[in-house]
Amino acid sequence: MNTPTLSPSLQAASLVIQRIITTASSLIGLGALAYIIGWQESSTYFSNFGAPWVTNLLSTARIMQTSAWVAWISIFFMLSCIISLAEGATHKSMRWQAIITLGIGICLTSLDAFELLTVSLKARALLMGLGAILFAISTGFTLGEVIARFKEDKFRWSAYHLYLLIFSISLAFNWSPTKMGEARAKLSMDSQSTSLPVVELTNVDSQHTWHLLDVTDGNAILVFLAPTPEQRLFRVIPFTEIKSIRTTSHEVKNET
Repeated sequence: MNTPTLSPSLQAASLVIQRIITTASSLIGLGALAYIIGWQESSTYFSNFGAPWVTNLLSTARIMQTSAWVAWISIFFMLSCIISLAEGATHKSMRWQAIITLGIGICLTSLDAFELLTVSLKARALLMGLGAILFAISTGFTLGEVIARFKEDKFRWSAYHLYLLIFSISLAFNWSPTKMGEARAKLSMDSQSTSLPVVELTNVDSQHTWHLLDVTDGNAILVFLAPTPEQRLFRVIPFTEIKSIRTTSHEVKNET
């Protein structure tokens, strides 16, 4: 019985369509991963403010944008491991790089748990952010170790490979975004170090100084940075109620 064969044109079309479907599936998968990481960081950031509900107002693109730094750092150092692997490196060097960056990251993010008089709140927050970046770097090195071990084991999967993958996922999906969100919140909530712009409303509010926390769907989310969380206030207003937004370098006025 003869098996029917496709013409060269149909074969080429089939291969191209298969590649398109594979690429689209990969992009959808990467988009979902980016959304999960971004949600973790955004949720931690706004929860520290005492406003976890803000995360639900953000668009999907806005949440995915938040996680871009984790993906780029992890991919960059994973690719550096692949290049080193092509030049003869082994999984041992990548393992030590992952352990060292992870250890330093844990030390930096743990400083906030101690009330050190010699280290300011701003410095502790900055060090925590640096620790979050080191977690992302460690993720890249760990993924590089997985690739190296997979090659050295002659392309056979083992339980150790799965352990490394789970560990790298924990770093990328939890440790890095959570600590970065917490560090950003500490810097933004501190009236001495906040970079949140000051908003002047069309209806003058002389009792509160409102800061722009975020924007979503034509509305601005404002926060009053009170000394204690119980006194902190939030407002969601349309842009038309904003007279001006004052930053450290310039002032943007609402022309409407």
